[in-house]
Amino acid sequence: MKGYIPRALGATLLLTALIAFPRESAMAADFNPGDLFVSDLDAEGGGGAIFAIDRATGSQELVSSGGHFIQPAGIAFDATGQLIVADFQQPAGTHPDGKLIRVDPVSGAQTLITSGGLLAEPIDVAVAANGDLLVIDQAGTTDGRGAVVRVDPVSGQQTLVSAGGLFGGSKGIALSADGSIWVAAAVGPAEGAIIEVDPATGTQELRYGFLFSKSGGAPFDLAFQGDDLLVTVENSDVDGLLRIDTDTGEHSFLTTGGALFWPANIAVESNGGILIADLGSGQGPGGVAEGGVIAIDPITGDQSVVSSLGLFVRPIGIAIVPEQTASCSWGGILPPVNQVDSSSDPGVSGFKHGSRGVVPAKFELTCDGNLVDEQTEADALGPVTLGLRATLDNGADVEFSPESLVTGSANTGSAFRFDDGSDQYIYNIAIKGLQRGAYRIEIAGAGDTRYAFFRIV
Repeated sequence: MKGYIPRALGATLLLTALIAFPRESAMAADFNPGDLFVSDLDAEGGGGAIFAIDRATGSQELVSSGGHFIQPAGIAFDATGQLIVADFQQPAGTHPDGKLIRVDPVSGAQTLITSGGLLAEPIDVAVAANGDLLVIDQAGTTDGRGAVVRVDPVSGQQTLVSAGGLFGGSKGIALSADGSIWVAAAVGPAEGAIIEVDPATGTQELRYGFLFSKSGGAPFDLAFQGDDLLVTVENSDVDGLLRIDTDTGEHSFLTTGGALFWPANIAVESNGGILIADLGSGQGPGGVAEGGVIAIDPITGDQSVVSSLGLFVRPIGIAIVPEQTASCSWGGILPPVNQVDSSSDPGVSGFKHGSRGVVPAKFELTCDGNLVDEQTEADALGPVTLGLRATLDNGADVEFSPESLVTGSANTGSAFRFDDGSDQYIYNIAIKGLQRGAYRIEIAGAGDTRYAFFRIV
């Protein structure tokens, strides 16, 4: 089986706005969301390297090499836009410690996060929601069957999560939406296995093993695409991408063969596209198989080569430049709705029952300390959800059915819109039809919530 990488290789009006404003990336201007970074075990004279890949053209650019690298393998972006690199390989005759390295994707500068300790051959890494780094080590701590290690990204402190047991030749790690840890083990029950690990207790559960004994291949890496689990499978008999429905257990190969020679790590694009770093996707000089990046259509399974040969020797890890989002917060409700703490406050705004007028709910949005003051920025919001909650004078509590609206510049009816002249958002609440009582306006989203109140009298 070629899949195991041996140690000696060397190689109330309820405005719920789900808002994400794009902002200038922490990356250099040459790197855009959706562009790729690839680690290569043996590039740059055998010492390994990180390359930036233009998603559209496939052009390769050296980002970082040498330094702490021995054989950089799995990579992932953290929340700050820095690359985290698991470096696992031991050159023949020496026994250096495995490393976890932070790489600036702009300058290529390397910073050692941690080495040694529980890390012998760290081969892949995932970033938890709280920023912790979860590392799969294919050698493990005592029995050589692999381990999952949690690393503090600031202090580098290591904590053992789970080791041994079902693990064996463990190479890939992924996190599910609920934070569970999933591991691809090449040598284990049923000729390779997918194992779910409880991040709190370290308890291992065999989720899939029989699939690989039947396919004749062994799992290398795994990634989630919604409820589906994508698994790269490689062997002398089959090289491909397996898709498993985690709800039903149904599974089938999305693609096999073609440009896939030794499929390694997986990345999933925001549009659902699938990218695979392949350790050997074509025939290079002298008949030596050299690697590349292969795109897989998530519907048809059709393959296309994004980038190959060139600077590549044995590409293994892949990460996608993430979309950067700004931190936004709502300003308080603006006049004529007074900003008060409750509907019983003496300063609460009152509007006459039966009036043909409107209650103009007006508010501002600030992102990264800057007031949103352009129509184009407002248009980037997309749809928002609106509803109306009231405590009527007759004692009834009413929550009106929400409706979906889209920001726009047309000042028509009750349309939610952005007023480019006053740099504020407006939603006109039609008074006609509203019963007497207290109404609460809630503006929520973008990590912030604001309340305001008015009365129909």
